[in-house]
Amino acid sequence: MEVKQTFDERPRERLFKYGASTLTNAELLAVILGTGCKGKSVIPFSKELIQHFGSFSKLLEATESDLESFSGLGKAKIAKLKAINELAQRSLHEQLTEHNVLNTPDIVKRYCIKEIGQQSIEHCIALFLNASNQLICMQKISFGTIDETAIYPREIIKHALKNHAYSVILAHNHPSGSCTPSLADINITKKIKSTLQLVNIHLLDHIIVTQCEAISLAELGHLS
Repeated sequence: MEVKQTFDERPRERLFKYGASTLTNAELLAVILGTGCKGKSVIPFSKELIQHFGSFSKLLEATESDLESFSGLGKAKIAKLKAINELAQRSLHEQLTEHNVLNTPDIVKRYCIKEIGQQSIEHCIALFLNASNQLICMQKISFGTIDETAIYPREIIKHALKNHAYSVILAHNHPSGSCTPSLADINITKKIKSTLQLVNIHLLDHIIVTQCEAISLAELGHLS
């Protein structure tokens, strides 16, 4: 039997009364899940769930098997978590296709963080843009080990030409948790920029992400 809640504990009522921004991550998660589990109301259950996975973002990126291993988390709740995570990424994707990405750098960074920030090995992706700097598509370029991935300029050019891209934004993750670009990161960025220029395609940025941070090499002056 599920434990009943007082009004002050009911996150849905508090959301309508005070606004979603006033709720904690656990309370927002409680609204999504709707119910707790046997002997535990939804807010304590949500708090334990976030604590178990380390953060709200890690919870949303967790695999189905990892989620199933948490007691009280059944198929219905897992489906809700997976759906929310996918909707968040699609929302960011839509914003990038509808707006000039140069005017929305924070959205670009958030998109890249959600796409590869949680990966345990290095992944490289490319965002291909049209002449209005709107997203055409995202393409996974390569993946490697915990501390490196090979990025081949010819692969980027191939996909850029295939998608009739005017410009490109690269992104790769650092599983170490540090966004600081290495000398190799800087050198490959310059090489890719010069290679793309041969076919009149512009490299706008190279973004390095971790689970919750992102650094722009363009903002650091490495593409000037």
